[in-house]
Amino acid sequence: MIQPVKEKIILGIDPGTTIMGYGLLKVVGTKPQVMTMGVIDLRKYGDHYLKLRRIFERVVGIIEAYLPDELAIEAPFFGKNVQSMLKLGRAQGVAMAAALSRDIPITEYAPLKIKMAITGNGQSAIFIICKLCAATSLSWIACCIPLLIALAVLPLLIITKAIINASEK
Repeated sequence: MIQPVKEKIILGIDPGTTIMGYGLLKVVGTKPQVMTMGVIDLRKYGDHYLKLRRIFERVVGIIEAYLPDELAIEAPFFGKNVQSMLKLGRAQGVAMAAALSRDIPITEYAPLKIKMAITGNGQSAIFIICKLCAATSLSWIACCIPLLIALAVLPLLIITKAIINASEK
């Protein structure tokens, strides 16, 4: 049986090269608490390499400010636009490198598995996820307007749900 954690801080990231969402969740015992969430806005940077540098700097800054125990990040997925996939993969890699540079373990989550774990349907529409996110005491604005933030927090909620379920057995 998995024992409830005494205290764990999890950083969740939804990578992107235009806007990157992140959220931090503190789990004490079996009780999760959203510490903070936000976005890294990269629209003002025209050069892709400057965006990657900014991602690295901001993720390292978040890590140094909150000292997370682990990183939960959306895993790469296959899309139709190869150039977009490559850019996204670079953003994911840079965020992961930032965590690795501070010895933070990483867990990747497939986008469809995140949706399936929350809604029971991997093809669920985004508004269903927003409604469920709002039901977890996150406000509608904090969850649905900056959707990337919500997607960064969802893997954290999955982990917490698994911890709570395991401790109740």
